[in-house]
Amino acid sequence: MNAKQLLSRAFGVFFVKVIFVGLGFLSTLILARLYTTKELGFYFWLLSCITFLCVAMRFGQENTLIKQAANSSTCKQKSAVTSQALFIVCRVTLAVAVGMLLVTFFFQETLSVNLVMLVNAFMFSIISIIGYCMQAAGQSVMQQLLLNTPRLLCAGLAIAFFLVFKYLAPLQTMLTAAFFISFIFTLALFYFKGFVIKYAPFKLLTNPSETKHYLLISCSAVLMAEGAMVILGMLGSKFDTAHFGVATRLVSLVAFVLLAFNSIVTPQFAQLYKQNKHKELVKRYQSARQQSIFISMSIALVFWWSADFLLGLFGTEYVQASGVMLVLLLTQLTKVFVGSAGQLLMMSDLVHLQKRCIVAGVLVMILGCCIFIPQYGALGAAISTFIGVAINNFLALFYANRYLSIPLGLASPQ
Repeated sequence: MNAKQLLSRAFGVFFVKVIFVGLGFLSTLILARLYTTKELGFYFWLLSCITFLCVAMRFGQENTLIKQAANSSTCKQKSAVTSQALFIVCRVTLAVAVGMLLVTFFFQETLSVNLVMLVNAFMFSIISIIGYCMQAAGQSVMQQLLLNTPRLLCAGLAIAFFLVFKYLAPLQTMLTAAFFISFIFTLALFYFKGFVIKYAPFKLLTNPSETKHYLLISCSAVLMAEGAMVILGMLGSKFDTAHFGVATRLVSLVAFVLLAFNSIVTPQFAQLYKQNKHKELVKRYQSARQQSIFISMSIALVFWWSADFLLGLFGTEYVQASGVMLVLLLTQLTKVFVGSAGQLLMMSDLVHLQKRCIVAGVLVMILGCCIFIPQYGALGAAISTFIGVAINNFLALFYANRYLSIPLGLASPQ
């Protein structure tokens, strides 16, 4: 695949993302008008908790799933690897459920919210595992469709309930309904594409040592993405959480540029590394990096100039989050400038190096949140996120340069 083909496929994935971002923007805008800031803040916090629990339930198997499925030549082989990962999710979910019941019993916690998290995280785990199989099979657009449908569907159901019944249904109820519909749709699509789920005994896709590395990396990655929101929900107010959530969703279009390229190049990194095509690997990395930074800078400038206007659409109380939005924009541009260094390290059997990067970034981010959130609220969460992301990404780029000769700058390889 040359640079032109890479750009074309990435644009296909990005176009799907843009559609979802646009619809998500409109639906979040309507939700902000219908629900109170406190209710919306709790909804954003719940989504972040579900996302983290989903990653834990996948038990660090997703990256190995992509590598093995991408290197599988038949649909039957891809189905076998995917089935193995799905049954790992089922067993981990059972263990989490038992632990959650024990915690609820001994500490007298409310079961309802924990149950909502558990059920939705399980369904999201199954959806994402099948999505990774689709990605490995070269169907990245389909993967993005599966991953982005639940949140948008939740907002759609809430809005539909209000229009039809003049009733504001609890967002956590609508979220469960949305995940269930998406879950059924994903399973049906999986079978329609020719894949089959068969019982698989409990056997990890990786050895125990690699599983620990991947699980730590996966959990750390989602902590990097969602940790500030979770900590903000515990240390800050629901108003701060709502401001941070709205700002995060506005800048998500910049983040999706990198995700679009990642969904295309990650399986290719695994294939090129296995085939020992080092020059092609470096060339592919730099090509994706150059194209994504150009697109992201254009989008970021528009958002930078119109921050107050965009936030004001959600309500006058959200305009004060303009500083939060600008810091988050800088965070996303940092990630895009570095490129897919973390994914490259994992696909190149240098997972232990990526573990160092992500753990360092997460620890600094968590420490920053504990220090800055009590004083600065949502802005403190944004600053902590920026510092953590910068440490993680630039450290990964350093290792990619040292061990894989990836240029530190954006220049094309000679």
